[in-house]
Amino acid sequence: MQSKDWLVYEAMGGGLVHLITNLANQKNIKLNIFCVKKECTFFHTEYVENDIYKCEIDPIEQKHLDFIEFLFNKHFDNDFFYSRNNLVRYELNKAILYKNDIAYFSPELTLLYKSTDLSREENRHDFNAVLPYLANENKNWLKKSLKTVYPDGHEWILEL
Repeated sequence: MQSKDWLVYEAMGGGLVHLITNLANQKNIKLNIFCVKKECTFFHTEYVENDIYKCEIDPIEQKHLDFIEFLFNKHFDNDFFYSRNNLVRYELNKAILYKNDIAYFSPELTLLYKSTDLSREENRHDFNAVLPYLANENKNWLKKSLKTVYPDGHEWILEL
């Protein structure tokens, strides 16, 4: 499974990752895969047990292709489903954007993913940096989605 230059991990939640050394031995707990160049300096792991590692990712700008995260999500017809709450949907053509044939999440969808961990300074920074550039339609979608995911409230709701 591993190449001589890259390691492949699957996210397990709670800062834990599983090193995939054999496709038949995946945990399939979450829908995130991290591909990391072996010499990557900002992705740190500490062995726990049985190919399970605690991981930390430094909040720095990536200057070279050392790390890529793949998020796998469901979609049906024209609807994208947020993987952490299937009640949150977004039109596929608004959820996934393209530049030079490269697909990426819309900024508001990215912020929804980042909303799960406000203890990470970079998530708060990204929210503050992106918010002034979001159109009202995108802000409204994010606010509605946050209310669905966090029925007891979330600090970003008031700021939207």
